Amino acid sequence: MHSQNKKKIFAGLLLLLVALALYAVLHDFTELAIFAHLKSANLKWYKTAQTAVVLFLRKTPFFKIVNGYFVDFLWFLSFTLIFTGIFESSKKHQIAFLTLMAILSESSQLIFPALGTFDLFDLLLYFVTIIAFAFFPHKSR
Repeated sequence: MHSQNKKKIFAGLLLLLVALALYAVLHDFTELAIFAHLKSANLKWYKTAQTAVVLFLRKTPFFKIVNGYFVDFLWFLSFTLIFTGIFESSKKHQIAFLTLMAILSESSQLIFPALGTFDLFDLLLYFVTIIAFAFFPHKSR
């Protein structure tokens, strides 16, 4: 694996951690289905802190953008970096797969609302990410 690919994977993992941290701060993740199986976990401290942070951040002008779109954008950008770092196929195959993943990940929310809320703006952000990736030089072996 090339060092360039390792850097992409590392950057993708770092962005994924940032997205997860933002999600944990902005959303009550104890409402996720996985926590139904962890009833013994005492997360009252988290709920109290998370509620206080959200109430404070709601007063800021960027809350809706960060809460509604930035986390999803970070998720897809990290996915793009990790995927293209691991799979060294041709750029057109990578773009085709990323486009398919963007469409499936967002449109699946129409069929399964528990996965999230379908949003055309998220889809637009995913396509902007793919277009930006398409313009970056592709290093071949």
